[in-house]
Amino acid sequence: MKKILIFIFILHFISNIKAQINCGTKTPVIDSLTMINPQAKLAPLNNATIKLFFHIIRKSDGNDNNSISIFDAVNAMFGLAPIYNPHNICFVLKGWGYINENDYYNDFNFSDNACNNLSNTNVNTDAIDVYIVPNSNSSIQGIAFSGIPGRSLIIQKQAMIGGKNIFAHELGHCLGLYHTFQTTSQDIPWACPENINGSNCSTCGDLVCDTPADNNGPTDGNCNYIGGGGYNPLVNNIMSYYDGCLSQLTVGQGNRMLSVIANTQGLLDRLAPNNISISQTTYPLIIGPASCNNPLPPSFCPPPIFNLLEIGKTKVSTSGNVVVNPASTVNNPFNQTTTIGFVSENEIELLPGFEVNEGAKFAAVISPACPASVNFRTNGNTGNGNPYELFSEEFNTQNNLSADMDNTSKLITKEVKSDFEIIPNPNNGYFEIIFKNSNDLPQNIVIIDAQGKEVNRINKPNEYKYTLDIKEMRSGLYIIHTLYADKTISRRFIKN
Repeated sequence: MKKILIFIFILHFISNIKAQINCGTKTPVIDSLTMINPQAKLAPLNNATIKLFFHIIRKSDGNDNNSISIFDAVNAMFGLAPIYNPHNICFVLKGWGYINENDYYNDFNFSDNACNNLSNTNVNTDAIDVYIVPNSNSSIQGIAFSGIPGRSLIIQKQAMIGGKNIFAHELGHCLGLYHTFQTTSQDIPWACPENINGSNCSTCGDLVCDTPADNNGPTDGNCNYIGGGGYNPLVNNIMSYYDGCLSQLTVGQGNRMLSVIANTQGLLDRLAPNNISISQTTYPLIIGPASCNNPLPPSFCPPPIFNLLEIGKTKVSTSGNVVVNPASTVNNPFNQTTTIGFVSENEIELLPGFEVNEGAKFAAVISPACPASVNFRTNGNTGNGNPYELFSEEFNTQNNLSADMDNTSKLITKEVKSDFEIIPNPNNGYFEIIFKNSNDLPQNIVIIDAQGKEVNRINKPNEYKYTLDIKEMRSGLYIIHTLYADKTISRRFIKN
């Protein structure tokens, strides 16, 4: 009887030990940063907004009954924000496409040959390619086959939607991170295990000093490390193998990624540009799951569609025919969902030809930091109180461009290159607005804060220069709207 009880106890103990993930990414022979001459190494970037492109694998006949939906893929991208945004690294989806090929659809085996062929299909030179396979006969869940750092990754559908952050893990490899348990390998001259006391952390292990030494031991059912040996690893670290526990990156890992990006041309090419111009484009709607029937917070389902978000770090502009498709109760019951948004740090220019069809939703956002982390909501709540949001009502802006700025939840239907200056900017709340053309003055000048609240207004201005004083207002981001009969020109300023 005692033997049976002991056996049952052992089975119970084993069942509570967490399984480990299986990443197929290989460690490079030479570390990309240490090979750079110190005098030639560039300083880490302050922030990075990286574009992704999803490749969804389907059958050769286009059947996608087991492929990931673009809705689920976008949801997986949302999960990157709490992990990467604290380190000033953001992701935005450039777009998505389909690869119809049975060889990739049926039990993808993650062999070198298969990975090489797939990762060289429909390559984007300005985005990290994410290939999502629906089936696999391999234990490998994901791989950054293009290397560390790299331009692409391949991941199983179940690893993408399982909430285990394996997607974030493989992206970490693409941005230059190693496994926290990186150790000796005969094929990798520089690799060596990190000492438990961290004394060699800058030259061994994962080359990051605020990730403790990790021997990849077991954890219990509650993500507690039980491997012993004096080790005390971060079992919640994204770059570890502790399945079901991964949730965050360290400051050191964030700094390394920003340094790797700054010194890797292939990653610099995949950043959102300072200026982006959109022309001759129609933005489709994405259909969420039929079970979702409450699109407003707090359930807010489906979530805002960031993959239809165009980001220019400094400016976003349109030209030609740019259309946001209409919402329909027939093919899109979630007509409260933001179907497209433009984000820039300074200026958004929507020129004639830009059209938001009736029933569609649009957002134009001026945000000072990490644009991809902006939390779009149709109730005008910015979430963190920092970005400024503008949403359209259900009306058509095809021919009759007009803006009702008495209601700051409505769309700025047209913004053109600014013809006024704010001096100084930043300022202490005491500043001047100077118009370049005194013969073309706006009907109204409105100053709003980051929450959309009006703090000052000048009606029917008749001078080319005005001095304003909002020194009693709190520090932060403010926006000046100059309202004309057929356009709205907007600029932001910072009050220190």
